[in-house]
Amino acid sequence: MFNVLAAKPPPTQKKLSYRKFSLIDVETFKSDLLSSDLFNLSDNISDAEVLVKLYNKELSNLVDKHAPLCTKTITLRPSCPWFTEELHDAKHLKRKLERKWQTTKLTIDHLMYRNQCAIVNKKLKKARTDYYSNKIESCGRDQKSLFKITKHLLNGPSENIIPSEKSPEILVQDFSDFFIDKIVNIRKDVAFQNKNVIEDIEVGNIEASNTSCLVNFSPATEEEIKKFVQQSANKSCELDPLPTWLLKSCINELTPILTKIVNISLEHATVPESFKSARIRPLIKKQSLDQNTLKNYRPVSNLPYFSKILEKVVNTRIEEHLEKHELHEINQSAYRKFHSTETALLKVQNDILEYLDRGNVTILVMLDLSAAFDTIDHKKLLLRLKQTFGFADNPLQWVASYLTDRYQTVSIEDKLSEPVLMTFGVPQGSVLGPKFYTMYTKPVGSICRNHGLNHHFYADDSQLYLSFKPAEQTSKTATITQIEQCLNDIISWMNSNMLKLNADKTEVICFSNQKQHLRHIENLELKIGESSIRPSSHVRNLGATLDSNMQMDKHVNLVTQTCYRQIRHISHIRQYLTKSATRTLVNSLVTSRLDYCNSLLYGVQKSITSKLQNVQNAAARLITKTSRFEHVTPILKDLHWLQIQDRIKYKILIQTFKGLHGQSPVYIRDLLEVYVPNRKLRSASAATTLVPQQGRLVTCGDRCFRVAAARLWNSLPENLRKETALNSFKRALKTHLFKLFY
Repeated sequence: MFNVLAAKPPPTQKKLSYRKFSLIDVETFKSDLLSSDLFNLSDNISDAEVLVKLYNKELSNLVDKHAPLCTKTITLRPSCPWFTEELHDAKHLKRKLERKWQTTKLTIDHLMYRNQCAIVNKKLKKARTDYYSNKIESCGRDQKSLFKITKHLLNGPSENIIPSEKSPEILVQDFSDFFIDKIVNIRKDVAFQNKNVIEDIEVGNIEASNTSCLVNFSPATEEEIKKFVQQSANKSCELDPLPTWLLKSCINELTPILTKIVNISLEHATVPESFKSARIRPLIKKQSLDQNTLKNYRPVSNLPYFSKILEKVVNTRIEEHLEKHELHEINQSAYRKFHSTETALLKVQNDILEYLDRGNVTILVMLDLSAAFDTIDHKKLLLRLKQTFGFADNPLQWVASYLTDRYQTVSIEDKLSEPVLMTFGVPQGSVLGPKFYTMYTKPVGSICRNHGLNHHFYADDSQLYLSFKPAEQTSKTATITQIEQCLNDIISWMNSNMLKLNADKTEVICFSNQKQHLRHIENLELKIGESSIRPSSHVRNLGATLDSNMQMDKHVNLVTQTCYRQIRHISHIRQYLTKSATRTLVNSLVTSRLDYCNSLLYGVQKSITSKLQNVQNAAARLITKTSRFEHVTPILKDLHWLQIQDRIKYKILIQTFKGLHGQSPVYIRDLLEVYVPNRKLRSASAATTLVPQQGRLVTCGDRCFRVAAARLWNSLPENLRKETALNSFKRALKTHLFKLFY
């Protein structure tokens, strides 16, 4: 026997400040906007800073007028957004009938009560079904919104986890000091290690050619600004004078002002101060980590919405310059059109499989950098833009203005830290920050080429790989020495450019498909800086798991585990979803995972891909509410789903089509060779690709993209190979594969 205090705790109350934006009459707002000083005075202003201040002031005043700031205290209770007034009245009547039956004990009253219970349960289920289905269908094809809503539906409203030991007033300053101290300490450590400096390896003498210099940014047009605004997401920052959806509603009226601000900034090579202030929100890296340890949080940067529109305009000018003069690092796949993590992995896997097919062992080194974006040296970045990429005059001055006088403030709830001047690094939440990082680190590719190493980069994820003959001890020793010398030069270059390589977190893996090779590589060890690293059995690379024998079983096991978890989550609310909403949810959470990097699975053992097929079967049965004992083929046919093996072929053929039509990276196009006969034949117009004869092509060689793409493409009907439009090819290809199986 024991006593326990089981009293319900008092409800938590919270003070909120909000604006009733839904009550704004957009037409009245537009009328007031056109009569404001923003339009009356803007014609006489030629300073971007003054015009932006006027823009922020007038729009803020209009928002205060049409949606004044309100404050109220609310009681925090479990959220039930689908509970309507009709449900409330039905439940109230049910309780009334229950009390009457308990008083009278009459059979008729009991029947009335039971009948009302059935009505309430039916209404509850319908309300939840309508709510969940409408929420999912309202997302359309916006995958980001769909993931967000799905997470809310399955896991409930997410809370912003922050340390609980201190008040927000103290935490904001603690986080601000921690984030800054981390960067300062990294730079101090790099400066201490910076003894053997390797000079930057630049590609060509850009300054010697006037044709390759970027001397001005072409002005923006109103159509261009309107396009960027309309295509952007409806996300807003607390620094914005009005929400993004309202700005889009007034885009016709505001476009001339926005275009003028952008063009003044480009012409005068200045970035307004308000565009260089960021709000930082701490976000815990993993839910399982200790929430009271500051190092378990990452800074998430929020910038004003319109500053990103300005950056998008500049980004298009820079990209045009880089494409025109072929200044990109060929093996850098981040933030570029037609490039993705899958194309990067496809290239790396193709090379490794070809080496394995020749009986070689391949060493892959995956580098890890500490806070790479935050430690970039501004002077060296400007020098690289000038010497390597030909930036001059206004563009160079604009970038200098963009980098200088940037401030960041940590925000938790409604508390703010003191603004901190950022004297190094590029903003991660920006459009140009990641691009400047890839341009800053371009010399690393030259270092790898000078040492004869294959390499591929995706932003700060760097992969270096080289093969050798395992039976030849001299070849093994020479390869290890070659890799270590390259890594030492990379470390020296990074030290001189204020970047820190984490040797302890750098991973190494050896790929081999023959058991007799194991004794040659079992004692293999790479020395990186002061650390000695031994190969792992598998590594996580850009979302895919690669194992040492390249069988992809580890990757498939992780994918199936994740997919089954998502299927279980969806099954919990399946009774409240329509078939259409369930299908949308499955495509978003399950099918997208089955399709990610599935081109890497071509030619693997059927026992491995059958695991993914079982996942697809389970997802199909969840949508159609069919038993696991029913035959699944008619279900897949009714859903018009390709099976896993065909989805893999479909992905490879899509990449092949893009490669043949200039819609893929150069490194993918180089793997494809169009057959050109010596004399004119009737088949010359069929765009047939040759199957390369390399190695033995009996084991791993058959799986590499170079061979798989050619063989699958040659097997297509001629009318499919003659398609020129990607969307038409996709539809025709799916129909072709669908008919072959079903």
